[in-house]
Amino acid sequence: MARLPILIGVVAVVSAVVGAASLAVQPGAFDAGATIVVLAGMVLAAVSAFVGLVLVRAPWGRWSLLSTVIVGLLLASLVGGWLFFLDLLLAAIATVGIAGPWLLLWVRHAPVADAPNPAVVTLISVGPVTPLFVGLTALGGLSGAHVVLIVVVMLSSWGYGRGIRLGIWGLRIAVPVVGIVATGATVWPGTLPLGAAVLATTLVAWLPDARRATTVITPPLPAPVVRNHRRADDASE
Repeated sequence: MARLPILIGVVAVVSAVVGAASLAVQPGAFDAGATIVVLAGMVLAAVSAFVGLVLVRAPWGRWSLLSTVIVGLLLASLVGGWLFFLDLLLAAIATVGIAGPWLLLWVRHAPVADAPNPAVVTLISVGPVTPLFVGLTALGGLSGAHVVLIVVVMLSSWGYGRGIRLGIWGLRIAVPVVGIVATGATVWPGTLPLGAAVLATTLVAWLPDARRATTVITPPLPAPVVRNHRRADDASE
């Protein structure tokens, strides 16, 4: 049973990467810098989703992997040619494998007692997705502000996932500040999705559930031992 999820995941990753790599053949609206960032971001996002499906066996890994396949196919459709038809074949196989009933027994459906809440999952997942998202929205070319935003989000998300307190403050403070600059440097219509993503990330980072993930829980102290003096007095009588 373990071989089937691995095989499906590998096909999905290859499909997503082929779709992003097709931009290198004919960049179109993307410049060279944005194309490299999109390709690197697609690899990072697809591999992260693959790990979520195969190792964690989480439902989010399954549907995240399917999302990368769809995005890769859309990118390949911008180029056309034989790469598009190759990616179309790979995407069809991956979609049937991911969305079909073959992974129902593999994916964990029962809730886990110590599972992170949706806010934590969102802030950890935003790191691997950022290069791909920023590269796609930078229609007028990748600027220095876009690169800084990618680095800040990835480092803050990584630190947050490691339980480092600076991680959440980076998501709360540094990301919106750098995000405003990067949004201003983005050509319309990429301004709208990039600004919305920065705003959504900031709002999620300020949720109480996001703060609890970095809070160190102090174990309760043992209760003091109370001696039964009355029983001792009765015994002496």
